[in-house]
Amino acid sequence: MKIALIGRPNVGKSSLFNRLIEKRTALQTDIPGTTRDRNRGVCFWKGKKIVVIDTPGLKLKIQNSKFKTDEKLLENNIQLQAQRAMKEADIILYIIDGKTGPVGEDYEIIKTLQREKKKTARLIINKADTIDEANECAKYQKLGLGEPLPVSAKNGRGTDVLLDALIIYAKNNEKSDKDEARAETQKKLSLVIVGRPNVGKSSLFNALLKEERVVVSPIPHTTRDPNDTELAYHGYLITIIDTAGLRKKARLYDSNQIEIFSAQKTLEQLKRSDIALLMIDCLNGIGMQDRKLAGLIEREKNGFIIAANKWDAIQEKTPDSMALARKRVYGAFRAFGWAPLVFTEVHDPMKGRVYGIEERYKKQVINNDANNEDQNPLRALLDLGIAIKENRMRWIPEDELRAAWKRAVKKQPPPRYRGHPSPKVLTILQIGANPPRFSVIIPKNTYLPAHYLGYLENELRREFGFWGTGIVVTGADNE
Repeated sequence: MKIALIGRPNVGKSSLFNRLIEKRTALQTDIPGTTRDRNRGVCFWKGKKIVVIDTPGLKLKIQNSKFKTDEKLLENNIQLQAQRAMKEADIILYIIDGKTGPVGEDYEIIKTLQREKKKTARLIINKADTIDEANECAKYQKLGLGEPLPVSAKNGRGTDVLLDALIIYAKNNEKSDKDEARAETQKKLSLVIVGRPNVGKSSLFNALLKEERVVVSPIPHTTRDPNDTELAYHGYLITIIDTAGLRKKARLYDSNQIEIFSAQKTLEQLKRSDIALLMIDCLNGIGMQDRKLAGLIEREKNGFIIAANKWDAIQEKTPDSMALARKRVYGAFRAFGWAPLVFTEVHDPMKGRVYGIEERYKKQVINNDANNEDQNPLRALLDLGIAIKENRMRWIPEDELRAAWKRAVKKQPPPRYRGHPSPKVLTILQIGANPPRFSVIIPKNTYLPAHYLGYLENELRREFGFWGTGIVVTGADNE
């Protein structure tokens, strides 16, 4: 069951969203218009799964976007997100600010909801923080959306009654729970799209879904909240996450509060995801911020895909253009030769393309037929993500791991380091997966320098094909 939280700006939709899903996912500020996209979360109540959709503040009239400025076009696109959420949802929860009461625009929007016979709409009075304020809400029944439900997103008052009412609706709903049960049995993968502002992250997100799921605008920092959606694909339930663009820290802290919060949310998503897809701009080249983002991905040991976007905008291409571009990218990301690099065009969500998948990765790609209208060529990126996730889950048989360790040590023995006794590698063990983690066992009071652990990591990659994923190699004494 899906519910959409609808209402004017600053009535507490994002606060209620966070309260229902019990996470601080949506940005909460006193600035009107903070939310720009449909933000999704999941609430479990009495064994039922409820998908909650947060929306931008609704305005009844949307101006024709033709021949308007970028700012007006952005506002129109934001309003369309709220309207699409209403079409998608099974239940619309129309939220009014209980402190101020309804205003003229509320009455007009409610009339519109009443004319929509195919949707169930309920009136929610937010900011009813005390019993007295909750008792005052009965007077709003005259608005025509049935008995109003008073809630407080601030302290949680009334949310249990709201969720009980939703469960009653779900029991009376004819829709089957088979899809939800099927989703629970699927393997899961999370892929987060990161990059600088305006490199095309939201366009790629929309193109993978083949719908305008999030707002796209030439205005930098259009995306504020991380936006995620689930997609069933080849036996996996893939969570795809769009994020706000990250700028240099000095510029970030000179900017507004919303952008700082957005950056923090992006970094949180990076820590929680299996795969990070770093988008770079073919036109503007690779900057210091791109390198820092790659360093963050390495630190978190995510799976890693590099997507060089706007390839279609490169003028006067030659047969060697892609090979030269590939050389420049890997030259900038020297430590990440194990990460697959592709070239993309995503300005049109319905006609996105991916180019330059190397031969060593092509066997992993199921969906790369650009001439098949029933397929989405950009989903080759999801094929790579699935292959990387399966690579991250691998456990190497002990005998094969020991044989590889002996070859590596014979090829390059561990060096003596700063007064420590000459180390001797006793053995190597795999101690975890997702990401793969290895422990190099050495005698007590000896030491392996970081560069030798790096050498062993490279040998493990070469021996066992750990492409597309960070791996962890640490030293441990034999105790």
